[in-house]
Amino acid sequence: LDINDIEGTFNEVASRIPVSQTFELDGVMSDEQCRDWLDRYRPHFISPANKLVYSFWVSFIYRRIRVFDASEDFNYNETYDSLGSSLMKVMLDESEQMLMRDQTDRSWSLSNHTQLIYDFSQPESPKFRLICTSPDDLDPVQKEKFEQLDLPGFALPNMMELRRRETLDRYLSQALSIPLTEDENGNQFLQCVNDHRFVLTL
Repeated sequence: LDINDIEGTFNEVASRIPVSQTFELDGVMSDEQCRDWLDRYRPHFISPANKLVYSFWVSFIYRRIRVFDASEDFNYNETYDSLGSSLMKVMLDESEQMLMRDQTDRSWSLSNHTQLIYDFSQPESPKFRLICTSPDDLDPVQKEKFEQLDLPGFALPNMMELRRRETLDRYLSQALSIPLTEDENGNQFLQCVNDHRFVLTL
């Protein structure tokens, strides 16, 4: 074998290693190293003295990293160069929206709120979904990036779709891992919404 054959074989083997497993090659971090990395990337709006908000942020990020670890779409991606960074930007923006801003006087129908949905209906291979409460107000650059990420079930809902109950039921079903019920006409809905007379609204 010459050097080109060896390099080609190595690249072939490397391409078959899930992305999330490549981090294991760096070895297990100590608790001190882990805290150092968390402090390094801690958002500016979270004070290290505010242990409650800091804990919320760590839990928020950890749940989303679990999806990265198990997602086949991410681990075996060979098509989209910016897949990880695009999804991570949404995750970090979400954490700021949830932990920094006052939500009591915010109308999600008047300003756009972008959020990833983590569908664990197939635990061995969770999927990313996306909801935007006001797609027309989405940043054009970010919108173009999302549209380029042609992942299964990953699509920008338009305003007409967001006004339909079946769209919101589907997102809730995916986010909460509650199965949908199907009526005689093939329409799918959340039975618990009917049972408890919940009103779905953005």
